[in-house]
Amino acid sequence: MADKETSRRLADDREPWERQPGETPKQYARFLAYRDLGVVRTLKKCVETQTKSGDPISYRTAQQASWRFGWPVRAEAWDRAQAEQDQAELREARRQMVSGHRRVASVLLGKAVAALRDLDPRAMKPAEVVQMVRLATDIERQALELPSATVALTGPAGGPVQTEDLSQLDGPARRRRLAEIAAELAYRSGGVGDDGDDDGDGPL
Repeated sequence: MADKETSRRLADDREPWERQPGETPKQYARFLAYRDLGVVRTLKKCVETQTKSGDPISYRTAQQASWRFGWPVRAEAWDRAQAEQDQAELREARRQMVSGHRRVASVLLGKAVAALRDLDPRAMKPAEVVQMVRLATDIERQALELPSATVALTGPAGGPVQTEDLSQLDGPARRRRLAEIAAELAYRSGGVGDDGDDDGDGPL
């Protein structure tokens, strides 16, 4: 009943924690002191705080102002508004974090594909590129909150990607093998298509 009576006394054209009609600047300052006490908020604590700050106020005066201007109801409304704002900020921070992780994963996948297309087998081993892909996939899964999983790249007929020393293959065979790995990486990245060079003899 008391809350309903207080609500009827509050202005409809402003938030409950804003200054209310008939509330003097000094009275409003005292309400703000009460409101900002947070979890230790009590009239007694408010009186102590105001007295220390140079505004001596009796407990009875604070009690009368609290009843007349609905301090508890207004302070609770302020607490709810702050909690909602905090939650909104946390959601936005999380959204930005997830978005950033996905961008990092996308860049890493793109670099892996580019590395394979320009790969000099004598300078870089396929296992190193596969490791880069796995790192990018892990980041992407974390960003999407997917369960951890082992991601295996497959070669022809669903077999595992071989990490043999490609420098021992002749030119056409080496290019075909690299094209197979690059095609699989392109499929995983979701943003790179087949360049149409089916025979593997064209430049990567």
